[in-house]
Amino acid sequence: MSKLGFNKTFKIGIFVALGIVFLCISILELGGRNFLTKTSTFYIEFTQAQGLAEGSVVSMAGLPIGNIKEIRIADKRNVVVATILVQSEYMPRITNESEIEVRTQGALGDKYIYISPALTGDPIIEGVTLVSAAKPDLLDMLSSQTSQVGGSAVDLLKELKELLKEMNTDHRMGRLMENLASTTKNLNEITSDKQLRDSFISLNNILKKVDRGEGTLGALINDSALHDKLMGFMGATPRNQYLKPLIRESIKGSEQSAR
Repeated sequence: MSKLGFNKTFKIGIFVALGIVFLCISILELGGRNFLTKTSTFYIEFTQAQGLAEGSVVSMAGLPIGNIKEIRIADKRNVVVATILVQSEYMPRITNESEIEVRTQGALGDKYIYISPALTGDPIIEGVTLVSAAKPDLLDMLSSQTSQVGGSAVDLLKELKELLKEMNTDHRMGRLMENLASTTKNLNEITSDKQLRDSFISLNNILKKVDRGEGTLGALINDSALHDKLMGFMGATPRNQYLKPLIRESIKGSEQSAR
């Protein structure tokens, strides 16, 4: 091979190698692992994995800061231990007072670890083990509520079935529908009677006049002064002046008639 051919092949090899390196870096970047960023490792214990897996996202206040490197069941203990790989710049924000939860992301239900940043407490160091808060996420609570609602719906359908079965006994439903049809027919006949309709219209007009204070009855109901005069007439003084002499004259007349 000539020197010129060797140089050309060497350049092509370097170009291909650099392309492979950049491709690997791009894959790591797309996978959420920054090849050029310094990372730190710590551990989180869970009572159950809740759908977590290797590569699941670790988020702080909605910002992805790392991934789960490994997840396994602890030796001689009934807990799940996740190895967390996060960007070192966020380690001071994670303290012993930070809350750690498993949440659901997106419509597909992907699980991820949510860490709430804390300005108080002691920052964690690399290799420390944290314990997650045993809180169900929103979808878990909705699933629980849905199962409860589903049970209530089943009970309701059972009660409705029993009610319809009882109503169909001895053709009760048929008789009920016949009575309802007969009642509807009678109401239609009553409302179609012109004389009865005119009577209701007249009564409505009379009540409107009374409400407006027209006529003797309307004045009596709406005029408070007339009401006060009537109550004054029926009070103690007029009663002594008019009612008592009238009663005495009536008694005398009765005695004279008896003689």
